[in-house]
Amino acid sequence: MNPNLKRNAVIFLVFLLLNFGVVLGIFAESMEEFDHTYIWMPLLWAFFALLMLYALTFVAACVLRGKLPKENGRGLMTVLLMLSLVNFFYLNEVQTRSFKTILLHVAILVAILIFLRKKRLPKPEQFGKLLVVAGLFFGLGLARFAHAYLFYTQGAESASAQRIELRERPNIYLLSFDALIGIDAARYFFGMDELPYAALLESQGFRVHSVTSARDRTRKTHATILNFGEIHDANRRLLEGVIPNPTYDNLRANGYKLQVIHLSDHNGVDRGTLDYFLPKPSPFGFCEHAPALFLYGYCAQSVKRLLDPSNNLPDLKAQIHHLHERIEFINTKTADKWFTFSYMNYPSHTLNDKTYYDVEYRKSYIEDYKNNRVHEVTRIMRSLIEQIKKHDPNPVIFVFGDHGAWLTNKMEKGKEYDKKIADLDRFNITLAVYPKDFCSESITDPYNTKYLTRDLLRCLAGIAR
Repeated sequence: MNPNLKRNAVIFLVFLLLNFGVVLGIFAESMEEFDHTYIWMPLLWAFFALLMLYALTFVAACVLRGKLPKENGRGLMTVLLMLSLVNFFYLNEVQTRSFKTILLHVAILVAILIFLRKKRLPKPEQFGKLLVVAGLFFGLGLARFAHAYLFYTQGAESASAQRIELRERPNIYLLSFDALIGIDAARYFFGMDELPYAALLESQGFRVHSVTSARDRTRKTHATILNFGEIHDANRRLLEGVIPNPTYDNLRANGYKLQVIHLSDHNGVDRGTLDYFLPKPSPFGFCEHAPALFLYGYCAQSVKRLLDPSNNLPDLKAQIHHLHERIEFINTKTADKWFTFSYMNYPSHTLNDKTYYDVEYRKSYIEDYKNNRVHEVTRIMRSLIEQIKKHDPNPVIFVFGDHGAWLTNKMEKGKEYDKKIADLDRFNITLAVYPKDFCSESITDPYNTKYLTRDLLRCLAGIAR
C-alpha cells in the first residue's frame, strides 16, 4: 500500500476519533438544546470539527516544512483554512460554555502539537499511542452521550404513574404569557400598585394570585408544570408529548383531545402525540434542533423561511386570531372535550444580551412595560376570555406567566447581587383561575405553578378543592 495513503488513513482515523469524542461530549452536556431525536446531529458537527483540524494541521505542516502545494492546491488549502476558522468560531465560541471551549481548545492544541512535532508529519507507526488516546477519548464521549440520551428519553415514569379519574370534564384552557409579572414584582421594580390585566381578570370572574413560577425559563416552566412538578429537561419533546408526561397521559385516559398552539417553534417543532399542533411540522424541523448559527444561520432561518414559509404564524396577532378560530371549532364542530395550551411571547422579558447593569436599557424597558405592554396584553386577554365565554358555557381557564421580567439578568456578575431581589424579579408572576372558586383550597397564596396541572386534575377529580 502507498505509504502516503497509509499515513493519511491513520491521520483521518485519529482526527475522527478525537473529534467525535469532543463533539459527543458537547452534545451530552447540551442534549436539552439539541434534542435527542436527532442523534445524527453530532455526526455533522464532528464533520466540521474534522474539517477544521485536518485543514489547520495540513496548512501548518506545509508551512513549517517549507513545502507548499502547487497553485491550485494553495487555493484549495486557503479555502479550507478559512472555512475551518469560521466553523471553529461557530462550533466553539458561540455554542459552547467556557468548559467546553477550553476542552476543544486543548484537544486541538494537543493534536496539532503532536502532528507537527519535528516539523513534519509523522509516519503511521508513530501514531500508535495517539490512536489509543483518541480511542479512549472517543469512548468517553460516546459513553457520556449514551448516558444523556437514555436520561432524556426515559420519560416521566414516576409522575405518569399518578392516574387520576376525573369526575368533571370541562374544556380546559392554559394561557401562558411571557413575563406576566406578579404584583409583588410590579411594586418593587416597576413602581406599580395595580396591574391592568389583573384588574381585568378579576372583573371577568377570575381569582388572581401573585405566585412563584415553576422555573425561570419558558420551556422549563411549561415542561415542569406538565410533568407534575418533576424536573425533566427534554423540554420540547415533553411538550409535544413524544416523551410521556402525566398531564397528557391523564387527560387522554379521561377522553380529552390535546391541542398546543404557539407562535413559533420555540416550544416544539413536531405534532408528536398531540391532536392539534401549531406551528405545523416542517421538513426542515431538524434545523430547529441545531444551534441557531448552524450552517451560518441558513439552516434555522433563511432556508426554512424560503422553502417552508407556512411553518410559523407571522406574528402575535395571527396567533390570537388562530386561537379564536380553534376556540370556536372545539366548541361548535366537535363533541369532544379539549385541553388547549397556548404560549404567547408577550409582554416579553428583557433582551438576553442586556444585563442588570445596562441601566438605561432597564429604565426604558420598565417605562415601555408600564405604559404600553401591560395595556396591550390586557387587550389580548380580554379578546381571548370573551371568545371562550362566548362559545363555552363551563370552561376552566388558567392565565399565568412563564417567568418574570428578568431585569436582573447577569446581576450575579456584579457587587449588587442580591438573591432575594433576583428571585423576586425572575420568579414572581401572576396566576389567574376561572371560575373564581375553582380549586380555591389547593391553589392559594403562597403557591408555585410547578403543581398547576396536577392540582387542576385533582380538583376535577374531587380529590382536592
